[in-house]
Amino acid sequence: MDSKLPFVWGFVRKHIFVLAGLALLAPAALADSNLCGTGLLCAIDNAGGTLKDTAAHGLTLTGSHVTVIGSQSDLTSPYLGTITLVTGVLTGGTLAAGGTFAGGPGSSFVINETSGSYLGVLFTGIFSGPVSWSLEVPLTVAGRCPTGGCTYILSGPVSGTWEGTTPETGATVQFTVTTSSPFRANGTVNLTGGITNFGVVPEPSSLGLMGTGLVGLGFVVRRKFKTRNAFNQA
Repeated sequence: MDSKLPFVWGFVRKHIFVLAGLALLAPAALADSNLCGTGLLCAIDNAGGTLKDTAAHGLTLTGSHVTVIGSQSDLTSPYLGTITLVTGVLTGGTLAAGGTFAGGPGSSFVINETSGSYLGVLFTGIFSGPVSWSLEVPLTVAGRCPTGGCTYILSGPVSGTWEGTTPETGATVQFTVTTSSPFRANGTVNLTGGITNFGVVPEPSSLGLMGTGLVGLGFVVRRKFKTRNAFNQA
């Protein structure tokens, strides 16, 4: 695994808790204390995988492995589980320059735990609001990736069932690797990793604010990551 990932996800985990508290200001839903410590917030990290554009839906994620579930962590194979997602269709913007995918029926977000304290479908649900697909730095006038390449951030609210019985709501942020060419129809792009936070229930009026906050968080993390990388190289 990339040695930079522990720093990136540690930074994301620290700031997404703050984001959840400030942006949502809603009641907490308790998660399994065996997995999530205090039960107030539960962060699940994933790494790797492939995002693909499909004609029937929008984006699908396969092959991504779960490395952290609350207080549990396993950064080596066979990891703790898997995570898959399917968005709705593209409703605004473009794949190349960034846009919005639909949530709701037809979308899905599933986390399976295959090694750990709970074996089975840990969470199954859908995107409960629009899914943001943002580009870190805009394309050039010629429609090409800027210097340094294209990095996309997928983020959105999720809701469903925890361990098959408990209603649960949260939010996810997923980062792609940097590519030399813009994302295109029927294309694929590898995922660097992501984090999904459970334990906060957004009200309908909060969904737009949460989406904006998640995108902003993605930009902050990427800038922090670049700053650290430049320092290490120096």
